[in-house]
Amino acid sequence: MSAATQLLDAPPNVRALRTRAAALYALGCLLSVLWAVSADLFMDNALGATARVDATEEGTTYLTIRNDADFPWQNVRLEVDGRYFYRLPSVPSGGQIDARLSDFLNAYALPRPTGMFYWERVAERPDRTRAAENHTPRRLVIAAEQATVELVLAP
Repeated sequence: MSAATQLLDAPPNVRALRTRAAALYALGCLLSVLWAVSADLFMDNALGATARVDATEEGTTYLTIRNDADFPWQNVRLEVDGRYFYRLPSVPSGGQIDARLSDFLNAYALPRPTGMFYWERVAERPDRTRAAENHTPRRLVIAAEQATVELVLAP
């Protein structure tokens, strides 16, 4: 065997080091992927949100929304049935919101900065600017800076 071929062949311990380095790299990649999807594995949704519809004895409907995630929600917008919405600056981790449905604003009744068209003036009546107290919501969308989640509410 010539001296040139001996230089090109790596000693056995260098091959073992390369194999170990490749195995550690592959293990690190696998662990990082598992860590990235762990929120989806351990939470029902990306925000860790749970919601429940309740009513008082007087018939006022309200939503109880809980943040079960390990992080706070920022710039939160709650949307009920694609029509009524409610805004919050933040919800802390483990925090809970108890919002009456009559506090949700009607998205179709809000004036626009450019003015309202004739057909939109129907919604200018004061009784149309908020959700009815006895409205039964079917769908809730929670939109925050971190994620957006859609929940189907039990009747």
